[in-house]
Order: sequence, then C-alpha cells, then structure tokens
Amino acid sequence: MSHPPAGAVPVLIMVSAADPFQLAGVVFAASAALVALASLCHRRPPRHDDPRRPG
Repeated sequence: MSHPPAGAVPVLIMVSAADPFQLAGVVFAASAALVALASLCHRRPPRHDDPRRPG
C-alpha cells in the first residue's frame, strides 16, 4: 500500500488533461519547497536543551 498523496500523482497524470511535464514540474516545485522549509526548521536554534536535566 502506498502513501495516498504519492499514489494520487500517477492517477492525476493518467486522468487529467494537463501535460505530464507540467504536473511533474508542480511536484518538483512542491518537493523543493518542502525540503527548503525542513532545512530552515532544522537549522533553527533549539528553544531548550534535550534531554532535559532533572532539577
């Protein structure tokens, strides 16, 4: 069983009238945006020390 959004992309390509390269561009742009957002969140300084020390 695949992840629903990942499974929806091939279905959209098969049933839509849009150009497959256009849909691939949208998928690539969304993937790049997610990687950029994750990189920014990963580089943000922590709000507290982990693991928290008792006391």
